[in-house]
Amino acid sequence: MKRYFLFGLLILTFIASANAQKLVYAGKPKAAKVAGLENVFCVNLANQTSVCKGKEAGEEGDGKFFVRQNGRKEGEIEASLGVYGSSENFFAFYGDLDKNKSAELVVVDFDSQSNGLGVSYYTVNIFPDFQTKGFQEPISFNTTEFGSNGTFVYNAKVNETLILLTDWYGLDNLSETGTYFVGRFFRYQNGLLKPATDKPIYARRYLYSFEDERYKTEKNPLRPWLWLNSPKAQKVKIDTEFSVKPITSETGIVEKVETVKEDSKREDGTKETVVIKQMTVKLSAGETKIVVIRKNPDYVDLDSDKGKIFPEIFGVLPASISLPKDLDITLVFGNLEGKKVVINSYPAYNFDEEKKPRYKVLFYE
Repeated sequence: MKRYFLFGLLILTFIASANAQKLVYAGKPKAAKVAGLENVFCVNLANQTSVCKGKEAGEEGDGKFFVRQNGRKEGEIEASLGVYGSSENFFAFYGDLDKNKSAELVVVDFDSQSNGLGVSYYTVNIFPDFQTKGFQEPISFNTTEFGSNGTFVYNAKVNETLILLTDWYGLDNLSETGTYFVGRFFRYQNGLLKPATDKPIYARRYLYSFEDERYKTEKNPLRPWLWLNSPKAQKVKIDTEFSVKPITSETGIVEKVETVKEDSKREDGTKETVVIKQMTVKLSAGETKIVVIRKNPDYVDLDSDKGKIFPEIFGVLPASISLPKDLDITLVFGNLEGKKVVINSYPAYNFDEEKKPRYKVLFYE
């Protein structure tokens, strides 16, 4: 009997090891009662871990995710509790995404849905090495049209899970002008998101046939890969963002990265604090430029904006792959200081009355 038990244990160990990179879905959140919390939905995962979404009793505003182990709260992060982002609208997973023998905890929050096209927006949170290091601040990024098996795409042949980040674009530099659903694959490695440069970019034009398919499969867990893994989708070898020749192209080195705060006066006399993440780039020609990585809120105009570069797109060289519009580049490159960059300028849009040049900044990997 002992021999059979050991043999069975070996099989289970082998299976667990072989499937180490495949994320395990926790299932649909269920209403729960947790002391001190209200409007709570929870899921249970491995190692006595649970993830709950709700509010602390008596608190106002958005909710939070509460990560718990053995019934004890280990940490919390912000969560959406708007019209669409109610307590039961989230996904949780557990698995070793980077094959370092320590599983990650992944929590995906449903943020909102747009009018018109009905685009669903999500925030993906990956807690690195949760199995061995416990709760740490996650890396967070956005995507659209999430599906549990269609955003985290597992390939059993190579035992690898890729992350498919998707968005909608109006494109005029493919075979036909139109609205396209575009997906780019990434790998999670050592706490960073790395573009899967060995994979093509997928773009599918939004025709009536796609619209019909989309609505019929909107709850299919294989979306959005279901929509892009189709003969009707194009495999783009040259990123559409870099198919147009720039007016100027300058190289430089990132000297400094900093976060600054500035106050702007509203019309009613009150102040609004603007947080600016920016980098100082020393160009090869000797000039210094300030490139804004992120400005929040971005709609506030500041006097200090003058002379700064606000890129439309960040990208990766030499593969010439653009990054999703809202992806924080520090999640891709980590420390930016010392990185070599290329700053490309392009003509202003025809509808831009101020005729401001457009910029795209590419980093060498």
